[in-house]
Amino acid sequence: MKIAHVADTHLGYMQYHLRERKEDFFKAFTKVVDKCIEEGVELLLHAGDLFETYHPDVESLSFAIAQFKRLKEAGIRTIAITGNHDRALRKGIYPPQEILAQLGLLELLDPYGEVEFNGVSIFGFRYMPRRYFEKFKEKTLVEFEEKALSRSSPSILLFHQAVDQFLPFPDAYEVLMPELPKGFAYYAAGHIHVYRVEEVNGALFSYPGSTEFRTLLEASRGRRGFNIYDVEAGRVRRVELEGLRPFIVFKTSQAEAPQELKELLEVVKSQPQRPVVVLIYQFKELPIEKFTEVLKKIEKHSLYLKVIKRPEGVEESVGAERGVTLHQLFEAYAREEGLSNRVKKLSWEIINSSPDSVEGIVEDFLKEELGELYDSFSSVEE
Repeated sequence: MKIAHVADTHLGYMQYHLRERKEDFFKAFTKVVDKCIEEGVELLLHAGDLFETYHPDVESLSFAIAQFKRLKEAGIRTIAITGNHDRALRKGIYPPQEILAQLGLLELLDPYGEVEFNGVSIFGFRYMPRRYFEKFKEKTLVEFEEKALSRSSPSILLFHQAVDQFLPFPDAYEVLMPELPKGFAYYAAGHIHVYRVEEVNGALFSYPGSTEFRTLLEASRGRRGFNIYDVEAGRVRRVELEGLRPFIVFKTSQAEAPQELKELLEVVKSQPQRPVVVLIYQFKELPIEKFTEVLKKIEKHSLYLKVIKRPEGVEESVGAERGVTLHQLFEAYAREEGLSNRVKKLSWEIINSSPDSVEGIVEDFLKEELGELYDSFSSVEE
């Protein structure tokens, strides 16, 4: 049996405020559906962040409905969870996947749940911050583990969390690897946009990565796609999505720029469709404006040109290549400001969430901090 494992499709995201980039995310997901039908996939697991926000625009929702109808008509069943972008935090607000579920186009495990498919058990739970996961694992994940270990048939765990050993920086995780329940043949994760597959405790663990680039880091690694998990063989096959818009990340220095920018122009002009170009320029005293003429030509043949200017030496002192990350910079700031651990956790969670989620995150934090007093304050406010 073939199972597609997809995550982080972020439908509705309009990168750089460009209509074309929104359509690129649609195109990537269309290719996922095409490939699933072509490959004879029987089940699709979506590991969260189907949409960019928990209230997608009508066009994005309509697009999703059409694509999941195609899957259903092809006999492909879909099981999904919500991620940090498309979860609804406030009471009375449902995630957008609920509409798809009510239309019979997918089964939503929210906040958690279990389903069976052709002898395979799929356990899943939605994204949750670290402080909630610590409580969740004590009861529900223990039950998941007991059920998985008691069954002779394979089980799959579907979730949207950052697991510590797959992160390039410390303390930004939501889950420690030893905290994941045992007994599963395949751990189908979402949230980290870079493709990873590893054997963990005799089982396969994978992040399929994103289907379209949202960040410079993703584009630098150059892989957009999803997984197909073969249950009988116990193997994962990576499916790279072809024919998507080129996303070129190009680094040059002051000394090399005169020649290399001309070469970049030729590369851009040779692309089958206008690419997104991110130019990283390292300089000592010569500003990038000295190359305005060739930059205008590059921009003319690009969908979008973003120029990042870095003085020489900056990358060595604070760049990711030397191990200094955003989280480490945040930690240094928190120490300087004397932030408490609880405030640090709240701040970091907000940094890693979509703007639409901030109000709900703060509301949940206040409920936890104030307890019964929260209702009193809420009633006064009303």
